[in-house]
Amino acid sequence: MEPLDEAATERIVRALAGARNPVQVGFTIYSVDRLNPVENSFEVDIKFYTRWHDGAFAADPDMVALRSSGTLANGTPIAKLACGKFPDVVIKELELATGAGSRPHLDFANATSCELVEGSEVVYLSPNDELGWVRAEARYRCVFKYTMDVHYFPFDVQCPRIIVRMSERCDRGRPFEPYVSQGVGELKEIKDWVKLPEWTRYEPVSKFELDSRGRARWLIEIGLRRRALYYLQNVVGVNAIITSICFTAFGIPLVDLGDRLSVCLTMLLTAVAFKIVLGDALPKVSYQTVMDVYLNGSFGCMLVCTLSTFVFACWARLNPASADEPWLHDKIDLVAFCTLSTAYVLFHVYFVRRCKHAIAEGSVVLAGRQRASDANHELQERLRRQTNQMTTLTPATACSTRCGAPSESQLVA
Repeated sequence: MEPLDEAATERIVRALAGARNPVQVGFTIYSVDRLNPVENSFEVDIKFYTRWHDGAFAADPDMVALRSSGTLANGTPIAKLACGKFPDVVIKELELATGAGSRPHLDFANATSCELVEGSEVVYLSPNDELGWVRAEARYRCVFKYTMDVHYFPFDVQCPRIIVRMSERCDRGRPFEPYVSQGVGELKEIKDWVKLPEWTRYEPVSKFELDSRGRARWLIEIGLRRRALYYLQNVVGVNAIITSICFTAFGIPLVDLGDRLSVCLTMLLTAVAFKIVLGDALPKVSYQTVMDVYLNGSFGCMLVCTLSTFVFACWARLNPASADEPWLHDKIDLVAFCTLSTAYVLFHVYFVRRCKHAIAEGSVVLAGRQRASDANHELQERLRRQTNQMTTLTPATACSTRCGAPSESQLVA
């Protein structure tokens, strides 16, 4: 058996010393979809960018020739841009198996399924990098596991995570670090092309750390706030109308028990049917959400209206003398109506306080984050201003400005 070669030995020594070249990583999220609180999962369409150093490519003839004389190894000249950079289309694509010994092995720790988009994977060299640096891009459609906390539904904020690790033994000792684009910052973008009707998206957050085994771990956290207006209008509003109709039973004479009960029971059955229809729109969890508190409170109010009607009718039957005093029945109805109406209003005050508390808790979780639409608009506006400034600068200054203000196509350059 052959002994370890020099490159393999050096990799082991550098891993033991924790001195291996880091792997620069970035991402672009195209869509987040199907957040399921029952299955605790969500789907993501995401592209990963990686950049790492491999000494085997430090002497690549085309890259060496381009950086030294501005020509390919076969003598074909390649003109630089005014800022001194080569165009982004000037790359040397490599075979996917090339550099397999140094290419980082990304493992999606919390993924249940992951599909590589056909034709999206590419490995290449760029003359704009120092010699020996290799880039790779790949786009995936994945389903990730994430335990959703919906105590504050429908005012909840979710921060689903994507956990990426370098799990292969040959990757030991290589840390992750952010892929930084000059003039733009870290490459951590979420596209705003496809609007989510139920969620407001916020800019993602990247965290770089080591796991319990000393392996590099990269956490991508996506901020999502649920849009509650649909539930307020179509669940809370409709349920409030159904419950309020129960109070009209107090306008029917106390002795007409059948008519009173028909109003209360009809509304109660309507509310039950309404909740069954809403079954698929509400999270199926074992604890009480804010929405469950409201729906159950409304059921309780209708039940109290029904029971009070029955109790007062029984009292009138047990006291025949009260039939000669109809004003007494009206007084009982008025007191009962005012008492239950006040309790119902106080219940809504309590519900509003719960909603405000839920919104405040979500704002704490998302503190410091911009909406995805605002972040994208700010980025495009900054690039536009820098581009306009270049038209009024001297050539030397314009060169440095262009180098520091890449266009959208240069974000991964």
